[in-house]
Amino acid sequence: AHLGAAYWASSAALSYLVFLAFSNNGCGRDGRFCEDGCAKLQTHLHANLFGQDFALAQLGDAICDHLAEKHGRRPLVVALHGPPGVGKSYFHWLLAQALYNVTDPVHFQECPGAGCPGYHIVFGTDYVSSEREKQAALLKDSLIQQVKKYPESLVVIEEYDKMDCNSRGLFKQLVERGETDDAEFHKTIVVLEANVGWLQTLGMLSDGAGREKIAMEL
Repeated sequence: AHLGAAYWASSAALSYLVFLAFSNNGCGRDGRFCEDGCAKLQTHLHANLFGQDFALAQLGDAICDHLAEKHGRRPLVVALHGPPGVGKSYFHWLLAQALYNVTDPVHFQECPGAGCPGYHIVFGTDYVSSEREKQAALLKDSLIQQVKKYPESLVVIEEYDKMDCNSRGLFKQLVERGETDDAEFHKTIVVLEANVGWLQTLGMLSDGAGREKIAMEL
């Protein structure tokens, strides 16, 4: 009887630990966005990134709308332009922490990494090649393999202005179609980051240019 009770207690304890593992570490660690990611997002961003309140509000609204969309057909793509040090890379790191539930500083070193495998960063300069077809193929393979494994990925392309026209065209086709034979990008969030263009954008905003004119010029 005592052995049976001990076995039952051990089994119950093991089941509880397994439950905790799945309930606390299931999302994020398996590459899925956590259900409370949107709720954590604004608080986490405003607590750690300063002087960008308007931009954070706009980005937060767009991301939360995308997360709430149940039957989306395309990924969310946002472009961040600004000089070095303005917070572009810091923003997508904080975004990954909120989406994948890695907001405890003790676990910051796990993201990128085991704590948020859906967080994938590539660089436009990673694909410099004398052969444009090879460059585009490398980028395509990197994106498809990531999203195939983790459909709810946060994909960041830093210095995307360094990508050649062929690679940009291929990337545009991927996000406009929203899927390939191997991967679906419907739930993916893509952040494009570049230093170029910010002075031009700032000048047009200072001159009172509207969104449509800025989009045409850029």
